[in-house]
Amino acid sequence: MVTSFKNKRKSAVGKYLLLYGGALLVLGILIILVVANVRMYHKRKEFLSQIQNLQNQIKDIQERNDHLHQGILRADDNQYIEKVAREELDLQQPGETAVSFIMPLPKEDKPDARQKNNWLAWIGNALHSLMGK
Repeated sequence: MVTSFKNKRKSAVGKYLLLYGGALLVLGILIILVVANVRMYHKRKEFLSQIQNLQNQIKDIQERNDHLHQGILRADDNQYIEKVAREELDLQQPGETAVSFIMPLPKEDKPDARQKNNWLAWIGNALHSLMGK
């Protein structure tokens, strides 16, 4: 009778150990899969942003290519050549005088030194009164 109780007890402990061990194994596998899924999600997001960036670069290069192609087509047009010479090369025809306007820079709104000193003095007085000296 005692031996059958011990055998039952051993088999019950073995079953629980097997059950909990299996549950821990499944839980561990689930955690590993979730972590891998999160990593893949972040990688996918990174790759999608790289694709978008490259598509924007392709679009910019195509626009520049079209602009250059139009420039090549207009290379024989005298008005276009004159426009490029005036705007990009700052050239002028004989007898012309170039006039350029220099715009004054806007003044920055900086607090003057007196305002800074007033604030520093006020803060210093407030700290001095708080310290009780």
